[in-house]
Amino acid sequence: MAVTPFEKENSSIRGLARMYIADCFAVSNISLIMGKNGLFVSMPSYKTNQIDENNRSVYRDICFPVTAEFRGKLNALLTDAYEKSVAEVQEQIRGQEEGFMPGQDFPDMNLPTR
Repeated sequence: MAVTPFEKENSSIRGLARMYIADCFAVSNISLIMGKNGLFVSMPSYKTNQIDENNRSVYRDICFPVTAEFRGKLNALLTDAYEKSVAEVQEQIRGQEEGFMPGQDFPDMNLPTR
């Protein structure tokens, strides 16, 4: 699973994800959207020729979770991956602001290594 966080002015999209299933099948363009009740996952979709009752275009999902249980698991996995990606980006920004570049050793700091 790969999540790329970003923010665009006047957009509720907070990130895009790609999910790999059993290392055999990939699903791209999964959106992480900030809604009224928090972050949620929106599966890839396409615009139809239909118009709804509010005169807006109708979109249909290309792929989607079939059960509520799997939808919940998928939502949790993707939002967790998004939050980790945001934390990594913020850490990189902090390091650059302090004069450190990603991958550079931090002087005089006792940091754990992998």
